[in-house]
Amino acid sequence: YKVIPLSMKIIFIFLLFSYLGGTCLKPFGAWIRFVGVFWILLYHWKLFCQPKTRTPMARALFGASWFFLIGLGIQAILPVWTIDGEHILFIGGFGMMVLLISSRVILAHGPGKASEKDWFPYYPLLVLAVLTFFFRLFPLFWPEFRWIWLTGAAFSWALVLLLWGVSFLPKICSSIKK
Repeated sequence: YKVIPLSMKIIFIFLLFSYLGGTCLKPFGAWIRFVGVFWILLYHWKLFCQPKTRTPMARALFGASWFFLIGLGIQAILPVWTIDGEHILFIGGFGMMVLLISSRVILAHGPGKASEKDWFPYYPLLVLAVLTFFFRLFPLFWPEFRWIWLTGAAFSWALVLLLWGVSFLPKICSSIKK
């Protein structure tokens, strides 16, 4: 069991949830996914500890990892808010992870890892993602302003994508020209 790579465990957990989610056992599948990811993030990724490298990118990845637990936890604990949990999971978890990991790849093949130590754009990206998270949660508590909160969430996520694009697309283009 120890030989199985971590990625295979994650794939198994998500496939199991997908199967259970299509049956009458949807809440059980949500719990399996939450407990599985919770175990991986806490046991393997040591999410209860600060990152070993104290770079802004490492801290932003650390923050984005918490979105996984929050989104999956909402789906498992509060099934009425499943869609809201999925939005938090995909925007904060998968969305931020994709942007941050692609940033790492761009820097590794371009201007170098020294740019990882710059606070910009990582901290503003994380702050905007947290703002999106709260905008997405507010409609649950103030439903009379639902569309205002959801518009705020969409706008702040658009700012995340715009900031990432402005910061990293020139680096992609400069590495292509070389």
